[in-house]
Amino acid sequence: MDKLGPLTRENAINEKASKPSVPSPPREPLIRSAEVASRLGISQRSLHRLVASGGFPAPLRIGRSVRWQPSQVDAFIENAAQSARQTPRTGEL
Repeated sequence: MDKLGPLTRENAINEKASKPSVPSPPREPLIRSAEVASRLGISQRSLHRLVASGGFPAPLRIGRSVRWQPSQVDAFIENAAQSARQTPRTGEL
């Protein structure tokens, strides 16, 4: 027999209770297509075309609803801004 005694339901429950639980990170609320389109400055139809063409991250589908994680939208905007800064404008050298 080991030092902890036999494995019983009570021992298993006590062992779980004694382990510190690690809190999960807070979840950010998902946003609707109207909010995403507003952040991008485009219409909802243009947003859906952008998604269909693969130019924007696909949404999470929950039943019939479509939602995006704000962090994905923010990352897209940041990447687009960086790419715009790196691309020389027409007529500039």
